[in-house]
Amino acid sequence: MTGLALVVSVPLSALLTLLAAPDQWVGFFALLVAMTFASGVVRLRLAELQAEQNASRYFMIEVARAILSLGASLALVALVEPTFMALSAGFVGANIAVALVCLLSFAPDLPRMALDRTVVKSILSYAGPIVPLTALQALIPLTERYVIQFVAGPAAVGIYAAVQNLVQQPISMLASAVALSAFPIIMRSAETEGHPGAQSRMREAGAYLLALGLPAVAGIIALRSEIVSVVLGEEFRAGAIAIVPWVAVTALLVNLKYHYFDVAFHVTRRVLVQLATLLRRRSLRRR
Repeated sequence: MTGLALVVSVPLSALLTLLAAPDQWVGFFALLVAMTFASGVVRLRLAELQAEQNASRYFMIEVARAILSLGASLALVALVEPTFMALSAGFVGANIAVALVCLLSFAPDLPRMALDRTVVKSILSYAGPIVPLTALQALIPLTERYVIQFVAGPAAVGIYAAVQNLVQQPISMLASAVALSAFPIIMRSAETEGHPGAQSRMREAGAYLLALGLPAVAGIIALRSEIVSVVLGEEFRAGAIAIVPWVAVTALLVNLKYHYFDVAFHVTRRVLVQLATLLRRRSLRRR
């Protein structure tokens, strides 16, 4: 499936690099294809570790990838030239190295691998709607900024982007701590205990998400003036303080959607319904 995803993404990658960097599109295209392959392999290994609830190895891979990416990128910039191409090459090279290590865990099974058409068809029928679903989830945040620019101008977009990055990251980090462990437990309960077991685990996950998220949101709102004055520049402060509460509450609701309600669609295999809700949300934004 990783190979299939790579084949599907190659034409899109070529188009994006041609539009974004027409003078250097060949180099960026090669880096993008390599990064797509490396990310696919690493994500596949992380998904396996998540299903096994092996948090220590999951943590080691993510930390190693972050440290190697930063180190290789800075080394190439210092040794070659301070360009975006050198920075990107270091980042991609580090991810390829981690992907090759992850491939070692699949090596014993490679000689015995054979495509089972029934299994492939089942995976494609389930995962097919996830492709446009993922694309829409990536496009929605972009459309938000275009709408803000159209209504309030580019300065408002800068303030919104700064506040969103400042507020959303800590809330998403707390929610991910619950989601990474809850998702495999919920799916296993669905397989072994049926929908009642999955519902029980989902209620627990929802309670943990709220138990971590609500105090974080309350703290950010209560200390918004102090946080903004320390982290953001003076030109951002006045507008940022006013929208921090809205962004904080929205960040919590978005994480509840991703890690609670979307999981319900996956457990019940009603991904098409989830896609319909996103299409409706996008049409409302256009209005």
